[in-house]
Amino acid sequence: MADYIDKSSTILLNNNDKEKRFLAVGEAADMILKGNEAVLFDRIAEILRSAFDISESLGLETAKTALCIVIIAGAEAEAAIAPHLITFPSITPAFSVNSEKDALDKISASLKSTENALREYRFNDKCSIVEHIKEYINTHYEHQIFLTDIADMVCLSQNYIGRIFKEYAKESITDYIHRLRIARAKTLLRETNERISQIAYGIGYRDSNYFSIIFKKNTGLSPKEYREKNTKRSQGVSGEF
Repeated sequence: MADYIDKSSTILLNNNDKEKRFLAVGEAADMILKGNEAVLFDRIAEILRSAFDISESLGLETAKTALCIVIIAGAEAEAAIAPHLITFPSITPAFSVNSEKDALDKISASLKSTENALREYRFNDKCSIVEHIKEYINTHYEHQIFLTDIADMVCLSQNYIGRIFKEYAKESITDYIHRLRIARAKTLLRETNERISQIAYGIGYRDSNYFSIIFKKNTGLSPKEYREKNTKRSQGVSGEF
C-alpha cells in the first residue's frame, strides 16, 4: 500500500486470485453525496471481511487505506456542497487500527461526521437561498411576481424553491408575498386617501376584487372596513373603487 493516500486512491483486493474488489475515492464521495452512506459502509465491511479472511496483516493494512479513503471521500463530498469552507486534507495512513471491528467503528464514525457536516452545509445553503428569495420579493412585491421569475433568478426548479421556502420560512412563497402586500396596504389605508383600487394596483394586485378577498382573509376585515376602523384622518374617503 502507498504511504500517501490521495483523491485517486483505490482499495484493490485480490480475493484468493478469483475476483477483485475495489473502491475508489471518487466513487465513495459520490455515494456519500447521494446519501448512500449505509451502502458504502456495507461495501467496505465486505472488502475488509475478505481481507481479514486472507490474513490479519492484509486486513489491517486494507483497513487503514479504507479509513483514509472514507475521510478523503468525505472531504470531497463536503467540498462539493461548500467549496469555500473546505480545505482538502493530505492524509498519511498512520492510524492505529487494532482489529476489523475497530476499523469499522472508526469508519462508521467518520461517515457519521461527514453526514452531519453535509446536513449542516445543506441547511446553511438552503437558508441562503430562502433569504435571497425573500430579498428579491421584498424589493419587487409592488409588481407582479411569478414563481418562474424567482426560479430563474436562483437557477433552481419551481418545485424545489417552493419546498425549501416552506420548510425554512414556515410559509409558502405566495403567502409571504401576500403578507408583505397586506402590511403595505394597511399603512396606505390608514395614512392616505388613495382609492382601494389604486392601492391594490400599487402593491402588485391587478384585480381589486381579488385584493379585497386576500385582505379580508388576512385581517378579517374588508379594506373599506379596515380603513373606517383604523384611519388616522378625520375626513372620510370618497370613491372607494
